[in-house]
Amino acid sequence: MHKKVVEKALSLVGQGYIYGAKGQTCSPVFRQQQAAQYPDQADNILGTGAKWDGKPVWDCAQLTRACAKEGGVTLVSGATSQWKKTAWAAKGTMDALPQQAVFVFRGENDSMQHTGLALGDGTCVHARG
Repeated sequence: MHKKVVEKALSLVGQGYIYGAKGQTCSPVFRQQQAAQYPDQADNILGTGAKWDGKPVWDCAQLTRACAKEGGVTLVSGATSQWKKTAWAAKGTMDALPQQAVFVFRGENDSMQHTGLALGDGTCVHARG
């Protein structure tokens, strides 16, 4: 994977998680907006999410999307959409990861609940909720 993608992923380590976030700075107002937009995630956004106030926040698919953009690749929004709608060179299982950086997805029956990047050295970067 392009060196810029890996560099971008590593630059985001330590930033926070809010469902639907795209790298914005977290604040009480932002969390209220996200909770209203994603009511099924409201408890997590309003409660646990408060620890990220003042810091940039992402959700998993937006983090992978931002990293891919650094390498000149456009990904759609959402883990399942990224999995289904991107023309991947190859798809495989976690036990067959190559020794290079790749996008990884977790889910079943073609419905993905999470995505991130495996950097090829045993390190994974992802936005964790």
